[in-house]
Amino acid sequence: MNTWPFVDPPGTVCVTSNDVVDGSNSIRYASHEVDEDRETIWQFHSNIDTFDFEQAKLVRLDTMLKIDPSLLEISKLPIGAVATRSEIGSRWTQQSEEG
Repeated sequence: MNTWPFVDPPGTVCVTSNDVVDGSNSIRYASHEVDEDRETIWQFHSNIDTFDFEQAKLVRLDTMLKIDPSLLEISKLPIGAVATRSEIGSRWTQQSEEG
């Protein structure tokens, strides 16, 4: 990959979980947001409804792209938006966090 595809730098913080990092579950939910410190962050989860903060991992954006190269498909996801899919390989659906 010659050109970095995301607007955010490779070291941008991402919130994910053990099951995504170890490969036991695929990413089906992504969000691009601004945290309470006004820093841009991404979240990548297998299921946002069952996400357990005790299982949270902070990972760099470039590491997440190595874990799941299909995240390239949502590299232009605007801040304040989420993307979901039913399984890896299926098409991402994007929407604003408000609805």
